[in-house]
Amino acid sequence: MPTAVLPAPSGPAGRLGPALLLGLLSLPLLQPLHGAPMQFFESEWLAMALGLGGALALLLGPAGRWPALAGLPLQGAAWVALQPLGVPQVYPLNHAAPTAMLAWAGLLLAAGHAWRHAVAERGALWDAVAAALLLAGLLNAALGAVQVLAPEALPGWLLYSDRKSAQAATGQLRHQGHYVLTLGWALAALLWLDARGRLGGRAGAWISGRGLAALALLVLGLALSTQRAALVYAGLPLGVALGLSAGPDGLRRALRRRGLLALALMLAATWALPPLTQALAGEGPGLGTASARGAESAWALRLPMWASAWAAWQSAPWTGLGFDAYTAFHAERAHALPNFRYTTHAHQLPLHLLATLGLGAGLGLLGLLAVWLRRLGRAGRQPAEALPLLLLAPAAAACLIELPTHVAHLLGPIALLLGLGLGGPAAPDLSVPARRLLAVGGLLGALLLAWTLAAFLALNRPWREALPPAEQARVLHAGRAHPVFQAVADSVLDDLLPLDARGLDPTTLDAHLARNARSLAWRPGSRGLYRRAALLQRAGQAEAARAALDRAQAFYPAHRQAFLARLCRGARQEGAALQPLIDHARRTPGLPLPSACAGDGDLPPTPQGET
Repeated sequence: MPTAVLPAPSGPAGRLGPALLLGLLSLPLLQPLHGAPMQFFESEWLAMALGLGGALALLLGPAGRWPALAGLPLQGAAWVALQPLGVPQVYPLNHAAPTAMLAWAGLLLAAGHAWRHAVAERGALWDAVAAALLLAGLLNAALGAVQVLAPEALPGWLLYSDRKSAQAATGQLRHQGHYVLTLGWALAALLWLDARGRLGGRAGAWISGRGLAALALLVLGLALSTQRAALVYAGLPLGVALGLSAGPDGLRRALRRRGLLALALMLAATWALPPLTQALAGEGPGLGTASARGAESAWALRLPMWASAWAAWQSAPWTGLGFDAYTAFHAERAHALPNFRYTTHAHQLPLHLLATLGLGAGLGLLGLLAVWLRRLGRAGRQPAEALPLLLLAPAAAACLIELPTHVAHLLGPIALLLGLGLGGPAAPDLSVPARRLLAVGGLLGALLLAWTLAAFLALNRPWREALPPAEQARVLHAGRAHPVFQAVADSVLDDLLPLDARGLDPTTLDAHLARNARSLAWRPGSRGLYRRAALLQRAGQAEAARAALDRAQAFYPAHRQAFLARLCRGARQEGAALQPLIDHARRTPGLPLPSACAGDGDLPPTPQGET
């Protein structure tokens, strides 16, 4: 089929450069929503922002008007090429801010140098970058598929093995979002090379038809098999870019009569979709039997989570009784503000509206993907015109799989909805009603997000203030009784908590547990709370150790016997340091000691029901 060189940007696309740059620069400003100090220097953030910027700059031809962005594709290609290989010199960038800054500065210098010496051969330069993206993306996608289907077939250094090392045993992808995004980049690079004539036009006809649909579904499938939020970050700079490129009239066009009708329909869908997802889950509220079966599919667990949100909402809409457990389970940004108040009543409605908006947005974007594929197939258009499709599938997957869990993850899809709805260059075939629908959805999401954050900040001042003891006891009791917590009670991870002799106040401890509740279903048999009790006892904090053991026994009684058996064996090696904690466990009514504690001077196990 005939091929064509992609033109330099003009019109709305010509304004993409500064808007994209603004989107990229906005990522570090979101740091308070994301986590620990300095974390915005992580390669996960920089790679997503610069990689997406590089792909867009590559595909939209920045050499014509925005040479300042010309180095971004090289950075994206360098990261993509190195990341799947698990090179030790690359991965530590995630948690070493100075190293990350130096590495990215070096990449910038290298990209600038390459650009200066390749002005006369721009086509060849971009072809080489596209080829690198293509090969690295396909390699990354292949590794991702192997890790999902047969993780035992890969060596440990290809798995995520840092502070979340427990994920390595489950086959979760190492920076899973990269596998999905780089596959999208690989498809984009394939289109570029074909449009440039480097592939002889043979790939274009296949890609623009059923092949493109199959590859898009593969991207979506890989996305649904992960739990990372990297896909969501990518939507933020893209959405900002598309929205700004639409000009000042885009928002006014979106908020006309049909747009208000679309807003009413979305509000109605808010109340209709959660019970539908509960029916689809078929297991009632909470993780239910999906977790008990040890299901290793994020999607298998996700639908029951939606049902849990609905059940918590229905149980006590404004008292917080039912919502406490759901909030404690997800604990939005609890690790950034450790003493997060679980009873933030005022943000219940925005949270559920946002969750439903995410589900609707995901389904809507998938619908747009199908419509565009059909239109392109009928019109026989150039492969380059199908590039927006490559951005829709990951965005739809992000909306569908991540929105119920973290407020910060809503920013990408909301920005993407606004950008597409305002009529950016990546939405050439959308009808006016469709654009209005997307714009109103994005605007609604932005307003609800602002409402949520305002309520959160208003009800959490001062941020470090602990809950009163009575309120804390009520919340913990509600949490333990909730199906979500019961489903994960046998699956506490060792490395979820900063377990050291300094100790943690109970609210901070609960926040860490709640923040990682989603991960608890992946690896059973760990003993985080029990470990803390032993560490406190070794540090001489006997009263704190007894309190920690009481909390552990109340939360996770199934782990008590195994922990005490190890504790008794340790007491024989360490002397009397741990014996007071064993004596305290012996005095706990109704909970016998294991047989390992009946010897070498220890009393026999306490019979069931006696003190």
